[in-house]
Amino acid sequence: TLEKCIEFSLTHHASIGVFQNNMQIAKEQKKQAVSSYLLQANSALNFTDNLKLPTTVIPAGLFGPNELNVQLGQQYNTNATIDITQTIYDQTKLNNIKTGNTNVKIAQSQDKQNTELLIYNTTRAYLQVLIYKEYESKLTDNIRAYSPLSKILELQLEKGVALETDFERIKVSLKSVEYQLGEVI
Repeated sequence: TLEKCIEFSLTHHASIGVFQNNMQIAKEQKKQAVSSYLLQANSALNFTDNLKLPTTVIPAGLFGPNELNVQLGQQYNTNATIDITQTIYDQTKLNNIKTGNTNVKIAQSQDKQNTELLIYNTTRAYLQVLIYKEYESKLTDNIRAYSPLSKILELQLEKGVALETDFERIKVSLKSVEYQLGEVI
C-alpha cells in the first residue's frame, strides 16, 4: 500500500539519518555556545620529588673553623592552582548563542522539508507504478482484442469479403500495441 511504501521510505532512506545528524550537530553547537558563557574553571597540580638535594659547601672561617656542607631546599615540592573565570558580557558569545538557536531551527526545517520531499517522491513513484500497471493492462486487453480480429479479417480477405487495407490497418495496430507493451515491460 501507499502507506507502507511511505513508512518504508521514511525509515530506510539515507537522507533521514543525514538530516537527523545535522539537527543533532546544531543542538550540540548551541550547547557549546551557551557553555562558553558559563563559569569556567581550570586547575593544575604540580608535584616535584628532588631525589638528591644539592649540597652547598660553606668555606671555613665564615661560620666557624671548619667548612660546612649544607643541603638547601626541600625534597618534596607541591604546587596547586585553580583559575575560575566568569564572562560578564561578551557580544560575540551572545551572538553565537543566538546563531545556535537559529541553526537548530534551520536544521529542523530542513529535516521537515526532507521528510515532506521523501513522502512526495514516494507517492509519485507509487502512482507511476500504478499508471504503468494500468497501461500494461490496457495494452494487453488491446492485444487480446486485435488478435482474433486480425484472424477474422485475414479469413474474410481470403474469401474476398474484406479489403486488404482493413487487414493491414489491424495488423499494423496489433504490431504497434505489441511494441508499446514491450517498451512498458
